[in-house]
Amino acid sequence: MPNSLATLMPKILAAALPVLRENCVLPRLVNTNYSTDAAKQGQEVTIPVTAAKVTQPVVPGAFSNSTPDIVISDVKLNLNYWEEVPFYLTDKDFEEIDSGMVNDQVSEAARAIANSVNASIFAEMYMASYNSVGVPGTTPFAIPGVGQPSAKEAIDAKKLLGRWLAPETDRYIVMNDEAEANALGLPLFQQALQAGTDATVRDGRIDRKLGFDWYKDQIVPTASAPLLSTLTTATVGTTAVGAKSAILSAGVLTGSVKPGDTFKVAGDVQDYVITASAVASGNQIAISFEPGVNTRAGGLPIAGATGWTSALAATFTPAHALSFAFHKNAVACAFRTMSDSGSTIAELGGFVETMVDPFTGMPLRLEVRREHKRTRWSLDLLWGTKATRREHIARIRG
Repeated sequence: MPNSLATLMPKILAAALPVLRENCVLPRLVNTNYSTDAAKQGQEVTIPVTAAKVTQPVVPGAFSNSTPDIVISDVKLNLNYWEEVPFYLTDKDFEEIDSGMVNDQVSEAARAIANSVNASIFAEMYMASYNSVGVPGTTPFAIPGVGQPSAKEAIDAKKLLGRWLAPETDRYIVMNDEAEANALGLPLFQQALQAGTDATVRDGRIDRKLGFDWYKDQIVPTASAPLLSTLTTATVGTTAVGAKSAILSAGVLTGSVKPGDTFKVAGDVQDYVITASAVASGNQIAISFEPGVNTRAGGLPIAGATGWTSALAATFTPAHALSFAFHKNAVACAFRTMSDSGSTIAELGGFVETMVDPFTGMPLRLEVRREHKRTRWSLDLLWGTKATRREHIARIRG
């Protein structure tokens, strides 16, 4: 058995990796430049994030200007996802895989892991992002009315990412099926003279347009509304510039908010995202949010900003479909092989093989154990994800 497994296990992993690639869009688009050293579930990866810098005047003299301290904040990425997909293979399955056939169970196992990784990154983007474009309940990228620009949501997202100083390169849009269907029908993308290519008509592919590389993902999540008794009639108490917490009140206010819920305050163009769960009490609710009130990139106050005065209306966003525009470095994703996957398992009668996919960076592990009258196979993966530059993500609501 060991001799045949040594040959068969790499073939199973090699069959799983192409399926992983096809179904795992996001890991190719976010920052995965982190070591794949062996680790255990719950360990953390420290990601340095450098603060924005400012210039200073040059004053010639015997000594150089003083050098300001370098401010580097650390973001902790927790390797909190460790998931597996177990399955059984018969002797007939062994023979078919050994002869080069792709087994459906192997494909489905790899597909399940890919979907889980994608879902975890989407969840992180949803809970972290506050910049928003589009209208809830209206699918984006529809053919515009007279005098309106095509793909306005993409143009608005580009403006927001620029306002928050996201680099111009490595920007992506990942959309759901409905948004893609609208985008594929835009003359801006279909007409070769305007698009610069006939790929949209020929292959149903948008490629790079308006400063973004465009992708579709079938499991883009939807955003639920806060579980509040009212989304529109609460008012905010006096809140200072830069504050990240406030008190909302209403004549009747019950229910709760959760990370990822977004709201606006009258007179303030910025969207804000809830960062911690909270429950209303006494017709009030204390909320925590990002970004700071009336701040801009780097957390600096907007010139002339005065904060929120008392009794301004706060309106929460209703349920809506999601697509995302973002910069590659807005989200980090780290994959690890398991540190307990060596000789110990072999001594206990198991066999382990790990193969790293060069496209997604995922170290997919295959473990085989003999049980009572049957053989159990399992694909597993350890990973974690974290938004490191939440300001470089823009929701496209629909």
